[in-house]
Parts: sequence; structure tokens; C-alpha cells
Amino acid sequence: MVAGDVYAVYTSGMSRESVRVVLFGFCLFLVVSLLSVHAPEEKEVGGVSFVPNVVVTKRDEESMLFLGDVMLGRHVERLMGEKGGEYPFFALRNLLASSTFVIANLEGSIPEKHIPTPSGGFRFSFIQEVAKTLNTVGIDAVSLANNHASDFGEEGWKSTVATLSSSTVVSFGHSRRVATSSYDVEVDGVAVSVFGINVITPTWDKVKALAVVDEVCHTKKGAYVVAFVHFGEEYEHLQSGKQDDLVSELFSRCVNLVIGAHPHVVQGVRESEGKIALFSLGNFIFDQYFSAATQQGLMVRLTFVDGQPKVELIPVVSERSQPRLALGEEKIAIFTLIRDNSSPHLAEKIMTGTLHGRR
Repeated sequence: MVAGDVYAVYTSGMSRESVRVVLFGFCLFLVVSLLSVHAPEEKEVGGVSFVPNVVVTKRDEESMLFLGDVMLGRHVERLMGEKGGEYPFFALRNLLASSTFVIANLEGSIPEKHIPTPSGGFRFSFIQEVAKTLNTVGIDAVSLANNHASDFGEEGWKSTVATLSSSTVVSFGHSRRVATSSYDVEVDGVAVSVFGINVITPTWDKVKALAVVDEVCHTKKGAYVVAFVHFGEEYEHLQSGKQDDLVSELFSRCVNLVIGAHPHVVQGVRESEGKIALFSLGNFIFDQYFSAATQQGLMVRLTFVDGQPKVELIPVVSERSQPRLALGEEKIAIFTLIRDNSSPHLAEKIMTGTLHGRR
């Protein structure tokens, strides 16, 4: 039956005025339906209103987006083989694409000879195609300053750097030493330099590490400096005294923003004289399904308003190694967890998801 036949059946025996009423009602139904798709209902949770994000469009201002731990081996590799290489990033593909610069902590190695990581294994190997996938989904740079980037030794680390470079993904940092390599860009006219520090290594030497930081500071004068730091205790929501001490050392130098990784769960926030530390972003993509906490994470968006830094906290939850935006009660729960492990004076700022720093 074609459209004309349907029209004839439903309007047979009706007056012309009745037909007009029916057509008007049908058109009104279509308009309301379209509006309900593009304008999601505002919801209130815990006294705070949220409008669920359906589609993230290109933002007008330039921005830098930081992601937590990204591990693309073990069960994540199997999921990517079944569902496609971009599967873990699919739910947030629009947000990644809308960010000017995206930086993640790549928790593993891309060796020349790939050895799949078995279930329960901790020597993370990724397939060569991972580098191209990172580029395709919009990740511009990764930190290799973590305890897994050298799981296949120095040769594996070199292979990782070369493979990423071939797909125009910048890497910085090293597993076993503090390197001066950095990711340097300009965000809304402000020079930003990001470098990595890995504390989780038998070769860690704080004195030597801070000497390298001093060298970085000397070469990055005038820049807004971000330290991507791998430190802390796994699965602990409260940052340790050692983490706090290192942040103090970095703040006393040129570091303006500390982005933390390694605990696999979110931790607290510290602010001091306009300098900000997020002790752990938690997992972004991982296969740690054994708790809700290891499937919660935080993205951090850095922008500059009149030359001054604005840091936005964007909670995510992961389902089968695929992160998505946390909404409603999920979002409140993550903000509350961060608030409860931070200085009381930051409570309101954390619950609104925005911190303002100073240069």
C-alpha cells in the first residue's frame, strides 16, 4: 500500500474540514517528536539540574582535554577485535573531535612483535594498529611516563615511540627516568608545555627528578606548564602524603597544573595560589570490571579565559571498556567522591565542575 492509498483509506467519508484537522494534528505530532529528540528534558538530581548531552558540537574556544589511563591490550584488545578498533572510544567520539588537543596516559607498549596479554597478565602489549586508531579518534599526544610503557624493555619503548610517530601521535616521558621531552602547543595564544614524570619505578630518585624538572622550567619560561605525573597507591581514593609532597615541590617550581594517574580510581583535588593538582583521573579505558570505582573516571578540559586558566572536570563511567559521559546521579557521585578527598574550601567548585587558576 502506497502513501496515496493510506491517505484515501483514512480520509474516505470525511469532510474537507475534518481532513484539515487530521493533517494539522499529524504535523504537530511530528514537530513535537523532533523537539523531544534534539532538546532532552532537564533533570534535577541532588538539587543540581542537568541536561543530558546527546551530541557534542565543536566548541568555539581552543581547548586541551586530558584523559586518564588508556590500556588497549588484554580483554580490551579482544573487544576491539570483535567490535572494531574504535569501539572503546565510540561513545565519546564527538567530544574528542570537538577538542583542539587531546592527551592521554598510554598504559602499555607497542612492541615490534606483539604478544597478546593473557587474562590476569600485567605485561601490556598493544597491536601496531593502535597508533592509527589513536590518531583517528582524535588523540594528539600520549604520556609514556608510566610503569607499563617499558613492559617490553627499552626496545619496546623505542618501538612505541616510533609507531606512534608514524601515525602523527606525539609521545613524551619515559618509564624509568624523568625525561625533558614534552608536548608543546599554543592554546588561545597561551604557550602550553606538557611533560611526564613516572614515580612508579625502582629507579625513582626524587632529587634527580626535580633537577630535571628545573631544567624543564628553565627551557619553558613563560609557558603554562603541565606535569602528567604517574604516582600514588592503586585503588586508594585519598591521595598520599608523598603525592602531596611532590606536588608541593612541583608547585614551588614552574608547574601550574598537575594531572595524576596510576591509582585506577579518581582522587582529590588541590589548589594553591592559582595552581591546581588533580591527583588521579582514574581509568579512561581499561578492563578492570571488578568494581564500580575502577569504571569511573575523569576527563579534564583546560581552556584560557582572558589568558587565565579554566579547568573543567568531566566525569565518565565505563561499560565493558567503553567510557561515556556520567549523567545525573552518576555525575553527582563522582563529584562527591572527589570533594570528600579534597580541601573543604574547594567543595563548591568541585560540585560545579569548574576550577579557575592563575598564571
